[in-house]
Amino acid sequence: MDSSQGSDSSFFSLTNEGAGFSEQIRLEKEGRTQVYYKVCIDGRYYFMKALRPEYLHKEFYREMMRKEYELGSQLNSDYVVHYTRLAESPDECYLLMEYINGKDLAEFLKDNPLYFRREAHLNRFLRQLCLALQEMHQHQALHLDLKPSNILLTATNSDVRLIDLGCSYTDSRTLTIGHTDRYAAPEQLGDGSDVDARTDIYAIGRVLQFIGEDHLPRRYRKIVHRCLQEDKEKRFQTVEEILTEITPPDNPGSCCR
Repeated sequence: MDSSQGSDSSFFSLTNEGAGFSEQIRLEKEGRTQVYYKVCIDGRYYFMKALRPEYLHKEFYREMMRKEYELGSQLNSDYVVHYTRLAESPDECYLLMEYINGKDLAEFLKDNPLYFRREAHLNRFLRQLCLALQEMHQHQALHLDLKPSNILLTATNSDVRLIDLGCSYTDSRTLTIGHTDRYAAPEQLGDGSDVDARTDIYAIGRVLQFIGEDHLPRRYRKIVHRCLQEDKEKRFQTVEEILTEITPPDNPGSCCR
């Protein structure tokens, strides 16, 4: 999240008025319909996701931004990025969230290829990822696009931050768009109407495979196998079941730390 292309004066002129931005840096990574910025307000940095100008007049994409903010602002987990603002006008539509100094899982593995060979690191990562999803599921929401690029690891302590709720499902806002085939559960590849918490659990298995299934401890390979069952009834039914699997019997409270 910290790669940049430098300041973008054209967009800055739209958003700076009244927003209090003292600095704005356009980031290299961006989406098909959005551009990303690192902005500074009162000496604190935030991550900004803004609709590209050509999509501002399309209500569908504005509604996606509203849905993402509505869900993100309700979540209260150390392991999910915190949302702070949705700003809309005819000339702009953007989200502000906490700025995370870190790398996504793919980048992190490239720089630290042996990190997850230590079972303690793997255990900690999976526990935090499950706690992030637990918070979403307790709010009747599904992520539906869990993949390495949507999982950040912080520069300090390598803590998980789950990002990008744009494809999420909530009971109040069912609008979803897209998925990533490699990480999508079988039920997502149809009409997508039969998704539930076990859909995210399937993606956990795919993420663990990405980390390196050949190098996982035996009990983790068993977790992967169960997550990836085509029949949802044969998967873990909740993330709490996965937390139980990775928590030592003599330390039941550790899954919540």
